[in-house]
Amino acid sequence: MQCPQCGFVRDPFDPNCPRCARLGAPRPAPAPAQQPAGPWPNQPPSAAHLPPPSLNGCCPNCRRAVGVGATICGYCRYDARMGSVPPPEPEPKRTGAYAIHPGVVIVILSVALIGVAIQWGPMMLAVGTAFLPSAGTRGRSSGSTGGGLPNFVLLQPGPKGVTGAITGTPLSTDQITERLVTASASTGGDLEFALAWDSITDLDIEVKTPGGAIINAHAPVSQDGGEQDVDANPTPLTEEGERRLNAGQVVGEENVIPIKQLFADIDEKVGRSGGIPGVTRSSEAGKATGRITRKPVEHVFFARAPKGIYTVSVSCYSWQEKNRDPLPYSVEIRSQGKIAHQVRGVIGPESFVSRKEPPVQVCQFMLR
Repeated sequence: MQCPQCGFVRDPFDPNCPRCARLGAPRPAPAPAQQPAGPWPNQPPSAAHLPPPSLNGCCPNCRRAVGVGATICGYCRYDARMGSVPPPEPEPKRTGAYAIHPGVVIVILSVALIGVAIQWGPMMLAVGTAFLPSAGTRGRSSGSTGGGLPNFVLLQPGPKGVTGAITGTPLSTDQITERLVTASASTGGDLEFALAWDSITDLDIEVKTPGGAIINAHAPVSQDGGEQDVDANPTPLTEEGERRLNAGQVVGEENVIPIKQLFADIDEKVGRSGGIPGVTRSSEAGKATGRITRKPVEHVFFARAPKGIYTVSVSCYSWQEKNRDPLPYSVEIRSQGKIAHQVRGVIGPESFVSRKEPPVQVCQFMLR
């Protein structure tokens, strides 16, 4: 019998190998050779040299024909390398919030902004431009809205002129109202325009109606219902001044009759409320009623005002101050007795008489 350890042929009756006993302890038997594992799951090591498993033209799961050599079925996703269908991927957890395409967000915001602009655009424009300086060369002012009347929309709240500080104490609404009452002005209509200042300088108010008519002291009545019923501090001219005025030339300060200082408020001094002949102008000659006073006010009245755009202007017709500092003025626009808009500014010393200075636009609005 051959010893399995050393190969020595020993006697069949010897329980132990004498050669192994002589040489020492027996050597361990060599371990069997390890074969490399296959590249695919469930593939025996002995098959490592074989090509990857394929479906061989037919899926064993769904029994549908597939391409020769394909390892994954295109219908049921059976994988020949795994021997089964892969498990489905887990769905992502929902957090409760849904993603919105950026284009949808832009469209929603654009529609919202357009709606806000249509609804509040005129009011936002009026509020914004009320705090912005306006550019120009002839006057400066500050404007403020009043009343918040729904049918009154400001288009230009302040005058077109140089901005800056306005000196002097502005006239209050009560002071303007008192002067209108003293002048027997017509009040309470659809629209009223009042101009007030503290001087014997001749300032004039001018209103352009939606129909294009100009209402002022020289054309006090319009065909669309407007009328200037109160004028103040009319300027008397010499014959040469009247000729130059009618010819469209510069009148010149030398052609102004200097009687205003003497006759200012003379009707109050002598106790005559009806005025002084030759000093207080009558409206019978096609001009608005006017008187010389140091507390002047001018007034334009609409009992029934047409809808549309109105433009209000102020002009310095004749400068009568001893200094050259601009003169403060106040303009109030009322509707049914309520203040719709107020404008305060300064004007002068350039005037129409001295250099044909044009009117200064102080406000523009739309009556709806």
